[in-house]
Amino acid sequence: TWSYSLEFDNWYRIQLEDAPPARGRHVSAFDMSRKRMVMFGGRFRPAEQISGVYTLYNDLWVFDVNEDRWYKVAQKGDIPSARTNSAMVYDPFHDRMILFGGNASNDGLRFTPLADTYTLDLETMTWARVESGLRPGPRLFHAMTVDTKREQVILFSGGDEGAFLGDFYADVWALDLATLQWSLLWESTGGGGLLPEPLGRISAGLLYDTEHDRVLLFGGHDDGALGNTNDLWSFDLNNLVWEVKREGDVYTGAGCPDFCSCAEDFVAYDYESPERRQYPTFIELYGRDQALLFSGTGDCGYMDDTWWLDLDALTDDLIAAGYTRV
Repeated sequence: TWSYSLEFDNWYRIQLEDAPPARGRHVSAFDMSRKRMVMFGGRFRPAEQISGVYTLYNDLWVFDVNEDRWYKVAQKGDIPSARTNSAMVYDPFHDRMILFGGNASNDGLRFTPLADTYTLDLETMTWARVESGLRPGPRLFHAMTVDTKREQVILFSGGDEGAFLGDFYADVWALDLATLQWSLLWESTGGGGLLPEPLGRISAGLLYDTEHDRVLLFGGHDDGALGNTNDLWSFDLNNLVWEVKREGDVYTGAGCPDFCSCAEDFVAYDYESPERRQYPTFIELYGRDQALLFSGTGDCGYMDDTWWLDLDALTDDLIAAGYTRV
């Protein structure tokens, strides 16, 4: 378990006597009321076992940032099934977590996407399944954030059972936090429209920029020839249109014959942006007009870099994104 100090711009490891069992592809969100991180699900396979099935989890853990301690929580209610690659956000208006979708397969070579929605009451730690008609299609590797102005969850993209290769979803959905009903806000024209739009993708970073009332999208693994991306987009929640803020690396057509052995001119590099990646942590820092970007998976493996994004710098200049590497 690691913590990032905003005062010193550095990471440090927290020495703990107890922690959740090792896992990957779990989901977590921060409980603002109680100042604790809530973590659900994930999967595990021993390092020496290079193939075979994973153990899937549907356990619930919380990390109290005041005490620097993990606690396993006794869950109640309609507990979600074990899963990986779901998405979960904190609903500050009703003091609960919202969980959607994920992958129910324990086979690393196959996906079984889910399309279920759950709420978690953070006072009683009780789950409830949300029954709704219209809803996003079954998916994993999607991204969610909370639009606090309109009191809704925003969901973007993801993949279905074919998420190894695509095509990926290219849509935006909203979950009304008062009614718990889903609605489709935007869907790609497939390149046939007049306005720019991001390609469908998996494992992107998504956040709601409170000060400027917009959703920001960074990176992910898209449906184009480039694969991992580092583009930056803004979604206008009033007019339901996308605007590219920074194009990032541009594919040149030079080819990439094997994993991590691409031609030198594979892309025209944007050296002012973070390297292309999927699975990044991308969060707003409230009251600072900044976002923090950490880690992810690039073309050649995992990353451990940390970046700041100046959110105010995006308003006047579509090109100067204001990235700073720590």
